[in-house]
Amino acid sequence: MSTSITNRTTTAQKATAKKIARYVLLAERVLMGLFFVAFGLHGCFAGGAGDGTSAGTFALGGLLMKAGFLFPLFKGAELLLEQYLHAGTEKV
Repeated sequence: MSTSITNRTTTAQKATAKKIARYVLLAERVLMGLFFVAFGLHGCFAGGAGDGTSAGTFALGGLLMKAGFLFPLFKGAELLLEQYLHAGTEKV
């Protein structure tokens, strides 16, 4: 009789753990999605200048901006990759 109770308890604990893991995973995916979209859009529209950045970084950024299409291409690829990674994850 004690093994039957233990098995039911273990099954209930597993079900609870799966439910909690499901919501934690969903929260992680939403937060990471917002993170990637926010920084991807910031890179597209703001350009990415800030304090503490070396001169070489600004030179590279300037070259990408002069190319005209590379910087938006990189940021667009970042956004598309984020959408691709999270596309099939609605069903947990």
